[in-house]
Formats: sequence, structure tokens, C-alpha cells
Amino acid sequence: MILKGQIINMGEKIFLTWNKQVEKLESRNICFRTDEERKNAKFALQNNSYYALVNGYKDFFCILDESGEDDYQHELFVDLRDTFDFDKELSALVFKYLLRIEDSIKAIFSYYIGEQYGHKNTDYLDVKKYRKGNYVAREQKFEVDILLEKLNRTIDMERDLQIEHYSKIYGYVPPWVLASCLSMDTLMYWYRLSNRKIKEKTVQTMLYDFEQYPFTHITDIEENIELFTNLTTLIKEYRNRAAHGNRIINHSSKHNIKIHLLELYALNKKEIKGLYLKGVLKNDIFSLFVTIVIMLSKRETVRNNFIKEIEVLFYRFKIDNPALYKKVTNKVKLNDNFLEVLRGII
Repeated sequence: MILKGQIINMGEKIFLTWNKQVEKLESRNICFRTDEERKNAKFALQNNSYYALVNGYKDFFCILDESGEDDYQHELFVDLRDTFDFDKELSALVFKYLLRIEDSIKAIFSYYIGEQYGHKNTDYLDVKKYRKGNYVAREQKFEVDILLEKLNRTIDMERDLQIEHYSKIYGYVPPWVLASCLSMDTLMYWYRLSNRKIKEKTVQTMLYDFEQYPFTHITDIEENIELFTNLTTLIKEYRNRAAHGNRIINHSSKHNIKIHLLELYALNKKEIKGLYLKGVLKNDIFSLFVTIVIMLSKRETVRNNFIKEIEVLFYRFKIDNPALYKKVTNKVKLNDNFLEVLRGII
């Protein structure tokens, strides 16, 4: 038996030809029903690394044997490949909508920066207009100084055509131009050190708040700000994973949706709490789906399109391979009614 925390010597990870990689899979009890399937496996490994295709999804199919080696228990290679392909389609779909959310946050936040401080970077990047943040010992600077260095460096490097255009023609870069060129990490850093009024306006425009929301028990914008901050941590994580081709469907997130906030935002709050108590919405793919739906709650057409596209993708997967669909959805704790749950979040 392999004990938790035990270090197992698995041997060197040496170079293997594509033929040897196929042989390795067979030695670990992955099945090829025909020579054609074996040939297709080699082609799949030519176009996708062994690590990404096999190791990324093995938790659906294999166990560790007594020596610590992967044992795929006579599972089919085509099922492993189809899981990989499905995840790539899912990743592309969610990435499209995460970019829509990112664009909205950038546009809304930079609008309120411009409204309060003006369109010139010499004005809106004045250190006195921001919170100091924490002192970062390794940098020997406060967070605000690190932030403003990043923002000014983005302007000064002039690599983006929009920034170069405004700098050369007008002598300044408006906040909405600067925001469009920033990573989500830097954008949220900027948001976090901004003043309370800008934060409130950003969240009130992005999400339903206590003044707009149909449930009277939401009484404080603090809940909306906390939820917005909570969800953007998930957005950043999955956006970066999708952008770099990392697995999505069986990724265990570093972050959770805070259930007490989610309950306030859901029409079906009892069902949401029931799922949470069963272990759903904890570091899983459904957390991402819920996050996207909430962040698009004021963009009804886009929100509904997301749910429809998810429905079509999963339906096609189910029709093509019902047994594999059940294996995958059970593993990642997606209930049969997960689409209805999504529709019940305003």
C-alpha cells in the first residue's frame, strides 16, 4: 500500500519515441481495440504531449498499483482522448466568456477612474488618489508605489499600438486605453487600491446590488463588493489556465465561492446550499460556471448564450459517449440538473 506523503521513486522521465509511448500506455493497461486505434493514438501523441493528454486526465481512469505505477484497468485510449478533446472544447468556450467578463470589468472600472480623475495619466495616476496598501518588505515599497510603477511602465514602454498612438499624438493615455492593455492581475491590483467610491460604482454597474436586486434581504453593498472580489479570483485563475491550454474540467481550484454570498445571489438558494453541503461548489468546475453566470447577470443575452452553449457541448458529449459522459460528470460532481441550477441564478 502507498501511504499518503510517501515519496515513490518512479524512475527517470526519459525521452520516448511515439511508438514507445504507445507501448508504455499498453504496459499500463490502456486498451486499443484495433490496429487503427493504436495508429490513431500515435497520431494523437504527435500533436499533443503525453503529459497533457495522458497525465492530465488519468484521474478519471487509473489507479496506482502496488509499485506506484499507473494502472488504467483496461480502459480505452479513445475514452482518454475524447475526454481530452472535450476539455479543450470546454476550455475554448469558457475562455470566450471570461474574456467578455474581463472586457466589462476593464471598461466599467476605467470609466469611473476617468469620471473622477480625468483622462490624463498625469492626473489619474497621482499617488495621492490611492490607498497606500501594505508595505512590501522585499521591495521596500508600499503596494501603491509598486502599482503605479507598473502602470507608468506600461505607458512608457509604448509597445501597444493604442498607447503609442495616444502618447505620440496627444501626449497622454486615457484610463480606458491603459486598462485595455493590462492583465487581470494588474487591473484588480489597481481596483483594490482605488478609493471606496470607485469600487462601489464599479460593482454596482457590474452586478445587481442591494438597491437594484429583487431580494430585500441584501441590504449592504459590502456584500456585493465582497462577492465581486471573491469571483474575480476564480476568473483570474481559470482565465490564465484556459489561455495557456491547461486542463479545465478536472482542475481543483485554489479558490472557493463563499457560500453565504452565493446564497444571497441565487433564486434557488436552498438548492445551492444543498449542493454545497454535498461537496459541490468547492474548488470545482461548477464553481466556474456559477461565477460566469453571476458576472454576466446584467447581460442577459450573453448570460443565456453561455448557458445554451454549455448545454449543447455537454449534450453532444452525452450523445456521443453516454458511459464516458457519466464517468466524467460524476467525477467532477456535475449533477444531471446542473443547467437548471445555473438558470436559477439571477
